[in-house]
Amino acid sequence: MTDYIPTILGALGAIAGGAATQCFTLWRESHSGNKARFRDMQFIGGELIIRLIELRYQCREAGDDNGTPTMVNGQQEDIVTTHVEDFSLGDVQGKWESLPPDLQFRIREIPSRLKEIDRWLERFYEIHYSPPENSEYFGHRYDLYYGIVNSVEELIEILRNICKLPKSDLYP
Repeated sequence: MTDYIPTILGALGAIAGGAATQCFTLWRESHSGNKARFRDMQFIGGELIIRLIELRYQCREAGDDNGTPTMVNGQQEDIVTTHVEDFSLGDVQGKWESLPPDLQFRIREIPSRLKEIDRWLERFYEIHYSPPENSEYFGHRYDLYYGIVNSVEELIEILRNICKLPKSDLYP
């Protein structure tokens, strides 16, 4: 019976050593994977933050635009002079999957929200055309664009926090 004890202990030692090696390997791979994912998230987060800051600036400018007095058909009328450029995310570099899905969705829906604002303002202008000031139109324009500004500011703050990036001094 004592002849089996060294064999059993050797087998148990081999199993324990193999299990310990596997656990260490899994931990190391998971740790290096998390680091790589975090670097990917920081990379795309930095690019998105800069683009969102630019969009926030444009939306503020568009919301604050109360029109420029212009002669139209012999009548003075306030005309929109500031527009938001197309906001495209198609050329964003980085791995989108490194971001949380709900954050991806909120960022990717912004171009659609901007198109919807343009459509809504166009319809509103057709129905509620009231020269010379068009004050009701410009009031709604302000509200809609500042709604985007507030959403974008929230997204910037979320991205900055999860990517551990500093505040930006672009367009305060």
